[in-house]
Amino acid sequence: EQDIATASPHWDVRDVRTKATALGLVLREAVERTFDENGAWDLRAEAAAIPVPTLLLTGDPEVFALVPPALAEEIAAANPRLTYRTVPGAGHAPHRDRPAETLSVVDDWLARA
Repeated sequence: EQDIATASPHWDVRDVRTKATALGLVLREAVERTFDENGAWDLRAEAAAIPVPTLLLTGDPEVFALVPPALAEEIAAANPRLTYRTVPGAGHAPHRDRPAETLSVVDDWLARA
């Protein structure tokens, strides 16, 4: 737990404990197969066809974001119903890293949508 808490100092203690428990239960083979059996995903066509207002919310690229900014901007540009936003200071799990800031970004988007 301490390693997770150190790596993710803004996480709630319950998230830290749950992640530590999950890491202790996962099978090495399952992780290996996840990497070995999954190719790169390209969901740009599907994103371009989303028919309702949608927020593409990522972590701060300076911290860690799974979707690179250039790709997120490309996805949002292809569909006028998509809006791309980041949560400053957050990594891959903005809702855990910066919950208040994440809610602020979502609230702002909802007010404009």
